[in-house]
Amino acid sequence: MEAGTVPAAKWARLRVDRRKPAAEQVYSQLRERIVRLVFRPREPLYETVIAEEAGISRTPVREALQRLRDEGLVEIFPGLGTFVTPLDLARLHEAIRIRALLEGEAAATAASSPECALTGQALLQVVENQAAAFGRNEAEKVYDLDAEFHRMIFEAAHLPTMWGMVRVARANMDRVHYLSLHLNRGPLAVEFHREIAKAIAKGNPDGAREAMQRHIASNEAVVEGLAVHHPEYLVQVEGK
Repeated sequence: MEAGTVPAAKWARLRVDRRKPAAEQVYSQLRERIVRLVFRPREPLYETVIAEEAGISRTPVREALQRLRDEGLVEIFPGLGTFVTPLDLARLHEAIRIRALLEGEAAATAASSPECALTGQALLQVVENQAAAFGRNEAEKVYDLDAEFHRMIFEAAHLPTMWGMVRVARANMDRVHYLSLHLNRGPLAVEFHREIAKAIAKGNPDGAREAMQRHIASNEAVVEGLAVHHPEYLVQVEGK
């Protein structure tokens, strides 16, 4: 049995277009709220409340929650309910290694493409938009442009399957990244992005790969900082 209530403000903008698959829409909107820490680690998510607020049955909500579980963003306990997953340092470090390998290869592949100059220029425009958004303290815009930057590289490299793998690896790292925007790491990410885009524009695969891997590895410092700044978000290790 589910119990409790969720503040109405949490769901004020949850909308489902009945002309499109409901499960996909619920998944996307819940994922965004988890990543952006609207729903915090260990917070319960109630199927009935979500379904009622969206005006849909519980079946697509259940499908959405199961997909989030597969990405490691929620935990489902039969008879107890669904809860946002706390962050696990070991898994975050593993995700960084996965991303460094795959995203480094994608950047190198994009830099090897005959269209590398056009790709690099498009990426540089995203970087400048990101820098401007950071200057206006638009954290959510900065986050959106970051995701767009990385997606564009895989698109230019024609590696959609690999992007799907990275997107899963990014799931919990996205929460860390969103936290990092509030730890004043935005300018560092912008500079890394600019370096990557320039290497791709110049058709320099080795430079693009190395710049991307350094960019991804820089997340190690943020992950380690979680224990200091946000220990409440972490898996509680017995004896700690």
